[in-house]
Amino acid sequence: MQIGGNTYLVEIKLFPYLQGLVNFQKYSGQLRAGQIAVHHVEIPFFDIINYVVSHQAGYRTFELMPDRGFNYQGALNDYRTLFKTFELLCIHVTGDRTLADIDVIIRRQIEAWSFNAYIDWKAVKDAYEMAGDAALMLMWLLLNGELEAEYDEELANPAFQMVDKIVSHPRLWAEKTKWMVLQAYQDRYGQSLALMTNYSTVNEELREYPLDIHW
Repeated sequence: MQIGGNTYLVEIKLFPYLQGLVNFQKYSGQLRAGQIAVHHVEIPFFDIINYVVSHQAGYRTFELMPDRGFNYQGALNDYRTLFKTFELLCIHVTGDRTLADIDVIIRRQIEAWSFNAYIDWKAVKDAYEMAGDAALMLMWLLLNGELEAEYDEELANPAFQMVDKIVSHPRLWAEKTKWMVLQAYQDRYGQSLALMTNYSTVNEELREYPLDIHW
């Protein structure tokens, strides 16, 4: 399919918006045999979205997104654009999961990693992937979801507890993932000294003993 000035191999049925466009072009006579469907306007980050949707690899989104270093506002704007593009394409990042549902996923993957680390690589790999998916869903809720705006105490905020699990875990999430989830939380709720401290402490150790994965 041609999107803007680029041509992509797209499994159309995975993209309801594009499926509707192709059907319209077929039935209106705009798309003839041997022609490829055309979306004349560029779709932001479509190369990344096409990959993660086609491969069911939401956990790789953090790796594939542009690296803006410590320009977190620019990076957050990239993710806001990414999530708006998911919505345009009628793809639900969370799959209608609530904050509590995502918390369950995070807890289970931490348990799976703790139980299987250095024993069952397949189970650990599955935990990495599902944990990365959960981080992306949490980030979507922080930037776009209808979460409680204020808490009397930071520890009472379930989103704080979830972000703390992510930034404090030594191996299950890569530093780039942790950094973006942390910045999304602080963009939503304000600066957190506790989270920044935990992030800095754990990731100093992580830089000394780096991960062999990227998500």
